[in-house]
Amino acid sequence: DGFVVIGKGAEQMANVLSKGYKKSMKEAAELMNDAGETFEDMGKAFQLAYGTTAKTFGPVMKDLGAGATEIAGELKKVFSTSTKDVAKVLDDIGESPEAVAGALKSAYKQSAKQVAQTFKNMGKDATNIAKGLKSAFKQSTKDVAKTLDAVGIDSGEVGKALRYAYKQSAKNVAKTMKD
Repeated sequence: DGFVVIGKGAEQMANVLSKGYKKSMKEAAELMNDAGETFEDMGKAFQLAYGTTAKTFGPVMKDLGAGATEIAGELKKVFSTSTKDVAKVLDDIGESPEAVAGALKSAYKQSAKQVAQTFKNMGKDATNIAKGLKSAFKQSTKDVAKTLDAVGIDSGEVGKALRYAYKQSAKNVAKTMKD
């Protein structure tokens, strides 16, 4: 007799693997992924069976091949995770500033300024913020300079970010900052 409700099947599978077979969450995730369970169903089931949080489920998803945008979307959907918390999870599992910015733009519909503010609140330096904005929003040097300034980043840090994220010469940075 098969499972009637798919979500219930994931819950039952997680409980059996956890309690019956003493499998770790990571082992259960690998088995359930191989069985075709979705990240959403696994996340919901693991909350009950393992007390899983976004912070503990993000690395498991990455290990199973999920990219930053997929991880962000699933953590938002399953755990109602805030943008700051998703950005932290993605950063903690080694995602690049470019990947994190793209994930926040895609999963949370964040603007360049919102992403810059999230990164700043996380303690990211201007260069990493600029790299994320350049990649996710295709921002020009002038646009990145304006966005960094709008979130209160010091002009010296803005100049350094343009130098390293955009490989700008001192002359070009000076011209961008003047405009």
